[in-house]
Amino acid sequence: MAKTYFSRDYISVRIIFIAAVVILSNLAWSLILVSNGYNLSDIIKQNGMVQRLILGIMESTTLIELPFIIVWNSLKHKDKSSVHLNTVTILISILVSTLFSWAFCQFREDMFNQFLINFVTDLTISMLATTTFTILINKDMVNELMVEKEKILEEKTRLAEANAIAQTDAMNMRIDNHFFFNSFSVLASLIQEDPQKAEDFLLELTDTHRSIISLSSENSIQLSKELKLLDSYMRMQRYRFGDRCIKLEYGPDTEDYGEKHIIPLSILHLVENAIKHNSYSEKNPLTISITLEPGKDGVDYIIVTNNRQEKISKPASTRQGLENMRKKYVLVCGHPPIIEENEHFYKVKLPIMEPWKY
Repeated sequence: MAKTYFSRDYISVRIIFIAAVVILSNLAWSLILVSNGYNLSDIIKQNGMVQRLILGIMESTTLIELPFIIVWNSLKHKDKSSVHLNTVTILISILVSTLFSWAFCQFREDMFNQFLINFVTDLTISMLATTTFTILINKDMVNELMVEKEKILEEKTRLAEANAIAQTDAMNMRIDNHFFFNSFSVLASLIQEDPQKAEDFLLELTDTHRSIISLSSENSIQLSKELKLLDSYMRMQRYRFGDRCIKLEYGPDTEDYGEKHIIPLSILHLVENAIKHNSYSEKNPLTISITLEPGKDGVDYIIVTNNRQEKISKPASTRQGLENMRKKYVLVCGHPPIIEENEHFYKVKLPIMEPWKY
C-alpha cells in the first residue's frame, strides 16, 4: 500500500528530526552558557527560558514540516522539477529563518551576531531536512513503482496464458466437430422433410457459430450474453431431439446477475458435456438447471447441474476442456470452479466475476 503524508513511517521520521533539532540546539546553547560561567540552576532560572524552549519547538517544527510538505506535494502530486523544488524551499526557509532568528534575538543583547548565527543554523536545518525528505520520498516512490510494475507484469503474464488457453479452446471446442457434423445431418434431413424448418435451423446454426467464434476471443463476458447464446444452442438441440428429451431450467435470480461476468462459453461447454455423456428420452429426460449461490468466501457462483443417467457406451473423454476452464478461471479471477458429483447428479459451480479490466 502506498504511503501517505500521515503514514506512521513519515510521521516518525519528522518527529525524530524535530526532537533531535530541539535537543541538540538547546544542548549547544546550554554548553555555551556553562562555558561562560553559568551552572545548571542558572540556566533553568534564566529569564525567558520557557519562552525560548517553546519558540525552539515551534521553529524546529516549522523548519521540518514545511520542507516535507513542499517535497511531498512536488514529488508525489505536482511532479515539479528539482530546480523548482529547491528554489521554493530556499525562499520559504529564508523567510522562516528570518522570522524566528529575529524572535530569538529578543532574548539576547548581541542582536546582530545572535541573528546571524541563528539564521545560518536554521537554513542548514531546512536544507538538511529537504535533502533527507527528497531522498526518502523518492526511494519510496521508486519502490512503489517497482511493485506496481511487477503487478502489471504478473497481470500481463496471466492474460497471455489465459489468451493462449482460450485460443486452444477455440480450436478444440467441445461444442466440437461432432456437434457440427450432427447439425449438418439434421439440416440435410430437414431440407427433405420441412424446407422452412431447415431454413430456420440453418439461421440458428449460423448465429450460434458466429457467437461462439466471437465470444471465445474474450477474457470474460456478461452472464446475460452467455445465457443468450445458450438459449440459441438449446433451440438447435430441440430440432435434433424434440422438446421433451432435454429440459433447461433457470433459477429465479439468474437475471439479476446478468451484468456480472464469467469465462466465455463455460456454461455452454458444461451443457454440451451433459448432453454428450448422458442418455435421455421423453420418459427419462435430461434436466439441466442453472441457479445462483452466494459463496461463503465472498464469491458468488452460478451453478450448472444435471441429473446423471450415463450412456451405456460412454464417449471418449480426456477432460481437457474442464481442465482448461479451471486454468482460465484461476488465471483471470483467482478462483477455480467447484465440481460436486455423485451417482445421481453432476454439478459445477462457476465463480461470478467483476469485468476483466486488462
